[in-house]
Amino acid sequence: MLYYGYKLSVECWVFITSQALHRIFITSQVEMLKHVEDEIIETIPYTGEYLVQGSDRVWIGVSLTRGVKCERCWNYTLQVGSFAEHPTLCGRCYKVVAG
Repeated sequence: MLYYGYKLSVECWVFITSQALHRIFITSQVEMLKHVEDEIIETIPYTGEYLVQGSDRVWIGVSLTRGVKCERCWNYTLQVGSFAEHPTLCGRCYKVVAG
């Protein structure tokens, strides 16, 4: 294991899709936006904004998720109810259970 002593003395490289990002945030869903528009900001109840070095903008909004809770993994998704054989499962869990 490498030890650098200071977090600011290292670089990070990241490639991630929005499908995997929800696991880092420990949420059911994450939506990545290319642009933040006023209509979106007005509909999100909890928001925060941070300017990095004066011009780069990071905006995060948090709201209740859409969808229904999967009885197996507890994630909320619009896919729950889509599978007749297992109507309480999300797509990911359906693939595991249905084999």
